[in-house]
Amino acid sequence: SFGFEGLQACSGDTITLKVPTQFTVLPRQWTPQTNDTQLSVVSSGIYSLTLEDTSEHCSYSDTVLISFQENPMADFSFSGICNPDSISFVYTGTQPEGNAYEYYWHFPDTVLNGKSISREIKGKDEVPVRMQIVSFTGCKDTFTRWIPAGRYVKADFTVGDICQGDSVLFENRSKYTVAPAFLWKFGDGNTGFTQHPVHRFPVQSESKTYLVTLKASNDHCADSITLPVNVYAAPISTFSHTSNGRTVYFTPDQTPSGASWLWHFGDGDSSTLSAPSHTYKADSGTYTVCLTVTNAENCKAQTCKQVHFNVGIEEISHQIRMYPNPAEQIVHIESSSIQLHRISLQDLNGRILFEKDCFNTKCEIDLSGLSKGMYIMNVQTEKGVWMGKVWK
Repeated sequence: SFGFEGLQACSGDTITLKVPTQFTVLPRQWTPQTNDTQLSVVSSGIYSLTLEDTSEHCSYSDTVLISFQENPMADFSFSGICNPDSISFVYTGTQPEGNAYEYYWHFPDTVLNGKSISREIKGKDEVPVRMQIVSFTGCKDTFTRWIPAGRYVKADFTVGDICQGDSVLFENRSKYTVAPAFLWKFGDGNTGFTQHPVHRFPVQSESKTYLVTLKASNDHCADSITLPVNVYAAPISTFSHTSNGRTVYFTPDQTPSGASWLWHFGDGDSSTLSAPSHTYKADSGTYTVCLTVTNAENCKAQTCKQVHFNVGIEEISHQIRMYPNPAEQIVHIESSSIQLHRISLQDLNGRILFEKDCFNTKCEIDLSGLSKGMYIMNVQTEKGVWMGKVWK
């Protein structure tokens, strides 16, 4: 007697049926046919053994049903390695119906049970995860994957609005466990690859908003973020002016809403009016006047130009006489009532050839050391500046 009616095994196993030792001398017959003392079984079926005792003219037989169960096939998928908290594992293998199963997940530091689980994996290297499925009848299979750990990356950056022509620093605030590669797209056709780039947007006639994208990626994970950057146009700071005596009237070419103005008149005085007037103390002169305009977006622009005026030039011109002209050597400069202060002679390139103080109504200038040609005589008087051409 085999001692049991049925036996279950797993596919790929081998079951050996043996004749009891005390009966190995008796004639025997296996079904399927063989007369060995044992029978190796690898497939499902009904197997029987018959023993004959010739001395007693007796025979003994027994039958057993052997069933081989199909093995499950272990496999699994994982997701969320870019998640900083946990990675999800799901069994995806095959399992024959009609049986109950247990699922075991072997990590380097623990073993978990369940068809799907979540587990945090720390570190920066690949970690082996072995999944094992076991049926109620003991049939099992295992499968191992190497899981990349510590691949979390979250792109982030900060940047403020800027004025045209200014360079802007992009502060990279991305979070990650393994240093990723960075790709910047500035929205103007240019790109960057450094962690904290400095960029200057092209100058436009109007304000413009650029969409800037940062992509951070490693060998498994990638994340990106897009933020707007407002690039404000600079204000117009050009201006015009008119004068009346020593008073000069200034007018900006544009007066945008919310703007502020700062004028420097070149003599130490200033104004914050949009269109100021300024009275100079001198009767004549040339001053460098600068206008700085700041618009509502705090963008600045500056224009500087020279402003020249001469008080009483018509009155002076009728009272000053220069002779002879042309002259070979000595030129006489006389005034009927206006006192002469300082006389200078310039060539046509504006280069001063010499200067002379007079403080009188008459003065002489010696041209003997000069080449033939035309020169400019500048005569500073108590009433202003007189200019004239003199030939030698």
